[in-house]
Amino acid sequence: MATGIALSGCLAPTEFHRPELPGGFEWEVSTDLGRDKPSIDDEWWRAFGDRGLNAVIPVVLAANNDLLATSLRARRAMLDARLAGETGMPKFSGGADGNTNRPFGGSRSATQHFQSAFNLSYELDLWGRTAAIRDIGNLEASASTEDLEAARLTVVAATVSTWWRLGHTNQMLDSASAGLAVTERTERIVETMRRVETASDLERFEITQVLETQRAAREALLRERAKQRISLAILLNGSADPIAEPLRLPPGALPELPPGLPADLISRRPDLRAAEMRLRAALRRTDEKKVSFYPPISLTGSLGAGGQELAHVLANPLATLGTRAVLPFLNLREMGLQVKVSEVQYEEAVTSFRGAMLTALSEVSDGLSVRTSLSREALHLTRALEAHRRVEALYEKRFRAGSLPLRPLLEAQERTRLAENMLIDNRLARLLNEGSLVRALGGAAIPAPDERSGSDPSVAARNTVR
Repeated sequence: MATGIALSGCLAPTEFHRPELPGGFEWEVSTDLGRDKPSIDDEWWRAFGDRGLNAVIPVVLAANNDLLATSLRARRAMLDARLAGETGMPKFSGGADGNTNRPFGGSRSATQHFQSAFNLSYELDLWGRTAAIRDIGNLEASASTEDLEAARLTVVAATVSTWWRLGHTNQMLDSASAGLAVTERTERIVETMRRVETASDLERFEITQVLETQRAAREALLRERAKQRISLAILLNGSADPIAEPLRLPPGALPELPPGLPADLISRRPDLRAAEMRLRAALRRTDEKKVSFYPPISLTGSLGAGGQELAHVLANPLATLGTRAVLPFLNLREMGLQVKVSEVQYEEAVTSFRGAMLTALSEVSDGLSVRTSLSREALHLTRALEAHRRVEALYEKRFRAGSLPLRPLLEAQERTRLAENMLIDNRLARLLNEGSLVRALGGAAIPAPDERSGSDPSVAARNTVR
């Protein structure tokens, strides 16, 4: 035991160093993944000013089946950690039995015998194996807690996306209905002109072709809306919608990200915190594998008694104290191979962690780049829509005057509808990218938009379709 205590000082846990990432990004990652961690009450989606979204997300978080399953896994991991903590505790066992012997065919009387035993064992943690097992359990439990936060973030992002896609589809249906109304109005003009013989059958067939194409496109939008409604019902796990579905995308300027986006916002991501904890656990498993080949030393004690009379059992106790040492390090070849396997498993965990970090960095970088590009695109689409409307108005004026055939007017109307739809699509893309960027930042808190500040380039056309 004295030799073991002397050797135990050489088996300190391996110090953890976060793996370095390749260069190529414009900003560094924080050295502390726990700093600036968001609280569970962070409600970053409220910064978009969408009242319907603010009402539906709490219901989803309370009812979603995926979150329930993840929370159960986290609870199980916590219980496993408590079980791992019992590894270094003393183990008690005990029992009692008795028997009666009665001879056949004799005059001898029956004899009775009773005995009881209580045992206590305790393994000395000279090498740190028990501490390593306890650390691994705690790290896995903490990682499972972060998994729950990551699942919560994923469900919120999915709800945001589904809610806005549903609003986008309804707005596109509104646009399709408005475009259909314009074409039907043009059809009535053509019919009036045919009665006075100023329009031909060719123009009647042209307007019929456009009408049927628009009606087919509207049916496709209705199918898409049904699909989005099903997706929302799944997120709600069958719960009733707390509010009517959105009829259009939320207007107004998007929330501004803080200037000089701090690099440590990426440390808010729960999936990265979980990955680092599992990496630390893999390193501790390597330590545990190494020390498992050192001889475990157990202290055992027992207290027992026996006799022919039950009353004499407790009056004649017998105590035993002993030690037991197993020598697994005698299998040196197996020991070396198992240690190498654990080291390779740790290197695999390092590779996975580095991949998770690179994915997070690329998601943030891509989200910031797309954010800027979509904002500029919205400005160009707004200007193009204004020009298309002017052209359509001029074409309709000339067609009514009889100085222009029908086909140019129909083409101008179609271009205007496409320009309107492109602007709506751009708005959806900007909202979805904003939600993805905030999710990539781990649910970063962003300020709500100030209605008195500059307006969004696409807001000028938000009343395009009535």
